[in-house]
Amino acid sequence: VLILGCALSMLFCSILSTALFGVTYLNLAILPTIIGVLYGNKRSGVILAALFLLCIILFSQPSGFSTMLLNSGIIVYPLLFGLASRFKKGTVIEKMCMLWMVLLPYLFFIALVPILEGHDLYENQTGKALIITVYLFSTIALGGILIYSIEMAWSKFHLKMQMEGISLKFQWESDKLHQIANVVPLCILSLDENNIVGEINDSMVDFMRRHDPQITKGDILERPISHYLNKFADQQFVQQLWDCVRSKKRRLVKISYDSRSYHIYTAPLLQGSSGLIRGMVLVVQDTTEEEKMRVELDNVERLTLVGQ
Repeated sequence: VLILGCALSMLFCSILSTALFGVTYLNLAILPTIIGVLYGNKRSGVILAALFLLCIILFSQPSGFSTMLLNSGIIVYPLLFGLASRFKKGTVIEKMCMLWMVLLPYLFFIALVPILEGHDLYENQTGKALIITVYLFSTIALGGILIYSIEMAWSKFHLKMQMEGISLKFQWESDKLHQIANVVPLCILSLDENNIVGEINDSMVDFMRRHDPQITKGDILERPISHYLNKFADQQFVQQLWDCVRSKKRRLVKISYDSRSYHIYTAPLLQGSSGLIRGMVLVVQDTTEEEKMRVELDNVERLTLVGQ
């Protein structure tokens, strides 16, 4: 895009070019030419340089081979192409300096044309000399502004790409955590500092459906946990759960409800290095089957002892 913009700018500037007082050729196409060569690769740089030479041949004023040679700036091309690789690795200030290193000799040749043509613009005609001087310095300033604008746009583009990469990576990590939380045979639920449900896995949704078959995951998220605890008929069970949530500490409690056994594990969610508690995570594990198996194993051991 940058190289194409430089080529179009070069053609547009060349069409609008003119000769000040009939002796000093004014063509800002040199700026997109230099910028395109410095930012582009060798192939695009050669194409831009050749296009600029063609524009000089077609539009350069006044006529004459020596004048055209100076207006084309072909003498500074070795310096321009020599700085291209170093230019891409430089800072904004270094890039501006490299641009000016090429631009100043070219502008010197432009200012030299009236002298070679035998005009005394710099001796007796102070007004005309001042206008030419202002033009030359304006070209230098414009070159610096263009480099700065390109670098700012380039930095914003890279920053945007980095942010998109970080966002995609964060989304992938978040998806992985959700998948892991849904795979493990544990009921997991997270709360913020106001006891509002933030995240919940599929096992916890199935656990809540035992007491409210119509409930969905969307009905649970972003709502107070008290709204669901009130659905349990056993107030002692509800009180034990509330004690776990309000403690804001690591706790492991064994609770029995509706002829089933549960291990309730709670832990605070801390914010970074500050250590501020910004919520809680609640993990519920149904240990009913394990309890039954443990009882059966105890019975088997007793029968074994009786057999012995």
